[in-house]
Amino acid sequence: MSQQVNLAIVGCGSMTYNAHAPWINSTSEIRVAALCDTDRAAAEKLRRDRFKDDAQIAIFEDWRDLLKRRPAGIAGVLFATPHTQHYEQCMAALDQGWHVLVEKPMVTNSAHARQIIHKAQEKVLQVQVAFQAPFSAEHVHIREFIARGGLGELQAAGGFVFQDWRRPGHGTWRQDPAAAGGGFIYDSGAHLLNAWNYLIGRPAASVHAMISNKGLAVEVNGAVNIRYQGGVLASAVLCGNSVGWQEGIWLAGERGRIHTGIHGGRIEVWDQHGRQLPDPQITATHYTPPQNFAHSLLGLAAPRAPARLGLLHCLLMEALYKSAANGCEVAVEQE
Repeated sequence: MSQQVNLAIVGCGSMTYNAHAPWINSTSEIRVAALCDTDRAAAEKLRRDRFKDDAQIAIFEDWRDLLKRRPAGIAGVLFATPHTQHYEQCMAALDQGWHVLVEKPMVTNSAHARQIIHKAQEKVLQVQVAFQAPFSAEHVHIREFIARGGLGELQAAGGFVFQDWRRPGHGTWRQDPAAAGGGFIYDSGAHLLNAWNYLIGRPAASVHAMISNKGLAVEVNGAVNIRYQGGVLASAVLCGNSVGWQEGIWLAGERGRIHTGIHGGRIEVWDQHGRQLPDPQITATHYTPPQNFAHSLLGLAAPRAPARLGLLHCLLMEALYKSAANGCEVAVEQE
């Protein structure tokens, strides 16, 4: 494989325009070969504004047509589309022999997640999920620090996400259960829950959740308690009907405590005496999702967010919604 990955992008909305495209432009190992969106004007705007109006970048309006016509040299595809479309798109791309980077959540059904993992293994292809936490240097550092006993026995985790999500999302697919598969917890809340799964490093055993729709067809607020294997307890408050954006994660062990962000980006550490320590020296590489995707395809790095994280998230979310519906603690199905 050459030292540059030819990539197709399906979904040219705000997430691609504001995040993935700038990330891709900062990665010399990626060349965008095709753009696809049901709104052709969005694809043309993305090509014009973010990719220097490169006429060699083909534009498609139907992802099935993109896969059928299969522009030469494409090795992988980024799907940044409504959540419930991911399963069909990922399976089709894998059948075409393309590696996949898919926006979170990977899918909204654990059976679909298992099928994607099986298909990728069968085809010897990669599937990565664009959860940002595992790509951050801070979260790699924290995960390794916890695993080697830096906090002693891990006891508990806390977290919150407050966001002005309801108002700007009004009338969009993000608040349509048929397209999104859920509401705020499945959208922005996914970053927090996946960060816990990654940092704690063990599967969730059970969950007790309360949710509130506030008149929407999907949940906008939630309070979630999770019991992880080994007895680690985690509690989160997720509010999508607030102002601005604020978030955070705490991890408490018997010999220390860590504060970080749901995407990484910061880290504060306290020792067993309650003293805040100087910022740790972090040696792990920080990646963006597209950069790590390209580097892993080129054999330069290991994949940071494999499809297994997507499965763990699906299993947790299925139990979470069941708990909220039944008003009781629910066991999380194990992978």
